[in-house]
Amino acid sequence: TARWELQRALAPLVPLAALWAVAYLPGAMIVASLHDGCLGGANPFPVIELMRRIPRDYALTVGVLVAISAASVLVAALLAMVRVPVPIVGTVVSLALGAVALAGPLWMARILGLLLRERADEVALDE
Repeated sequence: TARWELQRALAPLVPLAALWAVAYLPGAMIVASLHDGCLGGANPFPVIELMRRIPRDYALTVGVLVAISAASVLVAALLAMVRVPVPIVGTVVSLALGAVALAGPLWMARILGLLLRERADEVALDE
C-alpha cells in the first residue's frame, strides 16, 4: 500500500532524526536557560548558532552527555533488579538506590554548567 511505501522511504531518516535530537538537546537546554525561557530551545536558530560558535566543545559536551546517559540507563536497569524483601530495610535500600540514580542527571547538569562557565563569552547569543 501507499502508506507502507512511505514508511519504507522515510525509514532511513529515523536514525538521522535521532542523532539530530541527541545533538540538539544540550543546546536547546542552554538557550532555554539563558535567553528565551522554557520554549526558547524550540527555536533552532539560536541553538544552531551556539553549535557554530563552539563546535569542538559542544561536540565534546554532547559526547560526554551521551556516555553519562548510557551509564545512567545501565545503572537504572541494575537498580531495578535489586529487591529486598524486608519492608523497612527495603525502603532504606530503595531510597539509597534512588539517590544513586540521581547521579547521572546531576553529572549532566554539571557538564552543561562547565560548558557555560568555560565558554561564557562565546555562548552569549544576544550579540
